Amino acid sequence: MTDRVHHPVPSGPRARLAAVLSQADQLVSVDDVMTALSVDRKTASKTLARWHAQRWLQRVGHGLYTAIPLDSRATEQVLEDPWVLVPSLFGTAYVGGWTAAEHWDLTEQLFRDIFVFTTKAIRARKHDVHGITFVLQHIQPKAFFGTRSIWRGQARVGRRPSPGSAKGRR
Repeated sequence: MTDRVHHPVPSGPRARLAAVLSQADQLVSVDDVMTALSVDRKTASKTLARWHAQRWLQRVGHGLYTAIPLDSRATEQVLEDPWVLVPSLFGTAYVGGWTAAEHWDLTEQLFRDIFVFTTKAIRARKHDVHGITFVLQHIQPKAFFGTRSIWRGQARVGRRPSPGSAKGRR
């Protein structure tokens, strides 16, 4: 857990966004905005929606956004590594199957889809998020064991989310 220093809330919209992004990881949640700007949940949600409408943020899940680089022409895929979405979108989950085999260099094949095992109830086997296809497999919570977290850039992937945390890592 990192200690966050609270500074006075900046006044301009870009400065407010910069304050949020400096305290958040690659993904920005309503809780991040509430903390960084000292606002209530409703105001934080509206702020995120406004930044999304201005194309400063891209929505990647319910209440979950990522920054769009200023030099980006397309907003289809703005994340460097889609694995960082796994804990946020699928809760207690791990990346497995062919995706894990590729990660650990057990195959020379390259796969476009990301295979995810999750304890979360799923409605559809495939879940598309801005050009990234996640192939989902439901598992019982008792079958979730023997996994370990890995670091992908600055993001930790593969550990259980903390209660009340949208990101699963704080």
